[in-house]
Amino acid sequence: MKKIFTFLLCIFTGYLGVQAQQDAQYSFYMFSPLSINPAYAGTRDIKSFMAIYRHQWAGYDGAPHTAALSFHTAFKEKNGLGVYLENDRINIHNRITAMLSYSYRIPLGPGKLSMGLQGGLFHQRSNFSELATEQPDQLFAENTNHLRPNFGAGLYYYAPTWFLGLSVPHLLNTKIETPTEDSFRYRHYFLSGGIAIRATDKLYVKPGFLIKSIPGSAPFSADMSLNFLFKRRFWLGANYRWKDSVDLLAQWNINKNLRIGYAYDITLSQVAKINNGSHEVMLGYDFGYDKSRVVTPRYF
Repeated sequence: MKKIFTFLLCIFTGYLGVQAQQDAQYSFYMFSPLSINPAYAGTRDIKSFMAIYRHQWAGYDGAPHTAALSFHTAFKEKNGLGVYLENDRINIHNRITAMLSYSYRIPLGPGKLSMGLQGGLFHQRSNFSELATEQPDQLFAENTNHLRPNFGAGLYYYAPTWFLGLSVPHLLNTKIETPTEDSFRYRHYFLSGGIAIRATDKLYVKPGFLIKSIPGSAPFSADMSLNFLFKRRFWLGANYRWKDSVDLLAQWNINKNLRIGYAYDITLSQVAKINNGSHEVMLGYDFGYDKSRVVTPRYF
């Protein structure tokens, strides 16, 4: 019976080519835009490191586990470089993504427009032999490995207190062969934005949104967030993922360089029957924070 549920979970989560969100999703997306937009590279004007670990659908054996590392920096005033690494595992499937980003920024109006490109590889291994039952099925007797290149592009406009981004992290619809039928990792489109509003000397309000579209594969999806910054050190907020979850978030800016955060997702979809919610932790560190250059808190 367990193997039957395992197989159904694989189908539900879209790794065998059905209609589902394919890329890993994060509750801290508003604090780590490099995961979806290469144009974000270098926009903090300092060297910035971010690590995120997500355990989705806790309490269910074989549920998604995702770990991501990112680093980006600015150089020669208008240029930025970034590296993004991700390991996404769900049951018998494990996908590793490595992308290198480049951005070029130009002054425009009250802010700057950053144009970004990225390229890299992703590797997916599927251990179909783990689905074998007491009656051996030749269909699932072998494991599969796929190594595929991909490319992405994005635009990111940012001012001191607001931003707007449009991106396609991977432009190629990548074919992946499976024992049952071929599947594809489809092109994803992201539109994101946010603004920081000063309420008092000690309180800032930061609403934001993320709209996701995968034409021909998955339905329209949207995230809407509202976060509060207290004394420029403590973030508290919530995110609503359309018909999927309500996410509660907290982040502590320990000092001007180091920050940590935690998010808990309350599942609203039918998957809530088989899990105890999702957990996500993040760690960020900025190198060479120059007080003379950065005089406002880092909102984005």
